Amino acid sequence: MVLFQVAIDGYTSGRISATVPCQFYGLYKIKFLNYALAWNTQPNVLLRLNSQALIGNYAGGQIVIGSNPTQYVVFNTSRYEFTATLNGYVDIDITQINGTIPANFKNAYFSFDFEKIN
Repeated sequence: MVLFQVAIDGYTSGRISATVPCQFYGLYKIKFLNYALAWNTQPNVLLRLNSQALIGNYAGGQIVIGSNPTQYVVFNTSRYEFTATLNGYVDIDITQINGTIPANFKNAYFSFDFEKIN
């Protein structure tokens, strides 16, 4: 098992997103562990975590998080564990549930556990 973190430092082209290289290739069991978000003014919204690399084939549902990690309810059909075929990068894109980009975003990090599946 390997801890992998993705940091997002501000907006990129008007989006809350990041694409980072990684040394992982092949099939992995992925577990979404935790996250932290910082805002200039704290919104109270539900957010959708999108990632083509990590959850492109995630059949268990979508990853929905709260804008304040200490006060959230998770809406999901299963635990945040899934498999993904990694190809040397991890991407993350955050939107509100309705697809709009929340204002006043400052920075964030997301932590995952990667376990190689033979």
